Amino acid sequence: MDNCDAISFQDVSFAYADGRTVLDDLTFQVREGEFVALAGDNGCGKSTIARLICGMLTPSAGEVRTFGMDVTDPSCAFAIRSACGIVFQRPEDQIVATLVKDDVAFGPRNLGLAADEVLSRVDEALSAVGMLDAAERDVNTLSGGEQQRVAIAGALAMHPRLLILDEATSMLDAAATERTLSILRKLHKRGMTILLIAHDAALANAAERTIRIGGPASESAAVSVRPVRKLADDAPTAVELENVSFAYPGSSPVLDGVSLSVRAGELACVTGPNGAGKSTLLSLMNGLLTPDAGEVRLFGEPARGAKARGQARFTVGLAFQQPERQLFSATVFDDVAFGPRNMGLSADEVEERVRWAIDAVGLPFDEVYKRSPFTLSGGQQRKAALAGVLAMRTPVLALDEPAAGLDVASKRELLELLCRLSGEGACVIMVTHDANDVQLLGCREIALP
Repeated sequence: MDNCDAISFQDVSFAYADGRTVLDDLTFQVREGEFVALAGDNGCGKSTIARLICGMLTPSAGEVRTFGMDVTDPSCAFAIRSACGIVFQRPEDQIVATLVKDDVAFGPRNLGLAADEVLSRVDEALSAVGMLDAAERDVNTLSGGEQQRVAIAGALAMHPRLLILDEATSMLDAAATERTLSILRKLHKRGMTILLIAHDAALANAAERTIRIGGPASESAAVSVRPVRKLADDAPTAVELENVSFAYPGSSPVLDGVSLSVRAGELACVTGPNGAGKSTLLSLMNGLLTPDAGEVRLFGEPARGAKARGQARFTVGLAFQQPERQLFSATVFDDVAFGPRNMGLSADEVEERVRWAIDAVGLPFDEVYKRSPFTLSGGQQRKAALAGVLAMRTPVLALDEPAAGLDVASKRELLELLCRLSGEGACVIMVTHDANDVQLLGCREIALP
């Protein structure tokens, strides 16, 4: 292996078309064969760096070289992109096929490999991430964590010289995360260069060294374990599921005879491995899905029929696992205001709620309210999507992995906010793959098998 730079940034600056500068005079190198973690707070430009390395963006100033090749040289574009395997923060950004096996095969096929070689690489990559049994499944039936594993398999199947993972384990359960780290260690031993973008200190510690972008590390995300709030004896049951089962078309049931109840003023964490049905559970509460069997009740009323399901969306505020799926307006303000406006509130009431919600999630109102939500970083998009749910002030909050992709300070602020909201009487149900969240919050755990 040649002892050269796999990645070289020299005095690099980058600004987006709206004039927003995210990198300013950045210089660093990664040697070929190194395993390096890239850390920094939300919005500091980590994902931008990944795209610059692969030639998907070009610097506004300075020089970026990948394996000695200038990313601004069009003649180097194919060689650079062939050498780089990248797994984006949002797996759906790179899923292009309907079936799992076809999606993983997409990259190798575009390299012009023989059919037998493509099949071999697909099997090898899916086996590595524990998804070989899902080769024939429709990617749209997969959970967010399972889609993330497919995206990782797609990158591995390319046999890249450089593997870049942009928060690629943010939605994986503990077992899948450890499996991924084990894969990375093996690839590193074989000489592959790895750049791991991560907020989680435990993940960053798996690397040989860490490059921090945008200043010193955020303070610890630790939240003091609070005493479990004693609910009033007359606190109503906010959400109840009785013997609920659900299966997606052509698939075996993801939920089978599930019964649970959560009271107003309670904070509960829903845990379980990828594919256990956690996201499906929240969609059933919100009325987006209807159970195949059993019943969902909100404050004692069955959520049956179109009218009741429509009302459920004003009772249960749902923040999706992939927040960009619910961002659609031209500005952050309009996106957060969408729900309150549909409730028939006055313009002053809408503005008050939008300002409160954006501030509550830790976004600077004056800096973001006029911006397109699609210009935000992944972590900032997650905050904006959550703000849109909070602005509705629904009595129940159903939050799907709300802390995934957040830096440590933002995660601490979010967990403290959820504690405060439940203390004010909201029923807060949070899906998480991180068992530590249950201890940090001192709340009840609802574990799905």
